[in-house]
Amino acid sequence: VVQGATVLEAVGDAVEADAPYTAIRPIVAALLERVPLDDSIPGASITASASITTSQVLEPTDRPAPLAGDPELEGRAPLLEAVVPHGVADNEFTAGLSGEARAAALHALVATLLRRRADARPVLVLLDAVNWFDSASLSLARAPARSVAGVLFAFAARPNDNGLPAELAELRREDDSLALELDGLDDAGIALLLSRCLKVQPERVPPPLTATIRERTDGNPLFIE
Repeated sequence: VVQGATVLEAVGDAVEADAPYTAIRPIVAALLERVPLDDSIPGASITASASITTSQVLEPTDRPAPLAGDPELEGRAPLLEAVVPHGVADNEFTAGLSGEARAAALHALVATLLRRRADARPVLVLLDAVNWFDSASLSLARAPARSVAGVLFAFAARPNDNGLPAELAELRREDDSLALELDGLDDAGIALLLSRCLKVQPERVPPPLTATIRERTDGNPLFIE
């Protein structure tokens, strides 16, 4: 973690993979300060989506409407209803937006919120299990990833039979992107992991057991544990 950075995290969920903007909701909620940032880690503020459920983000609140009193962005607040509903009705500007134009305006708004956060301190956005992100969330994440300075995006995904999501594949082709492909653990790595789980020395792990686990898990440490 970059010292002093704000770290925002969202994790994809197979159950909600078809619900628009569900995966990215914790990020936007944190940018709006709808959910607290945990300052328990020195030098970093963490928003762990694993502990922030959709119901918590959407539960009733007596806080003012998002962006209230912000002369630059208040008029765009209705755009956020698609991501973090607050009951803010469309105004003359947003009522005239639909389809791709409305999505583009929402992308620009979230990029501005991220840019403001990055002006104060560096921001690291961790997006895990991106293969389970709904397409709307992935598109919303992709826009600022390409345009906002001072923000580092880290995408983690497990390719399926169709490969990576199209939006993520396009990001990989950007000049300033770095792609790391992680293979499964070999027999030595599996034996070491098993030894830690079983609290024995690696040489005590039977090779046939290691081979069987490798065949059944492809060396994926999450499945091995």
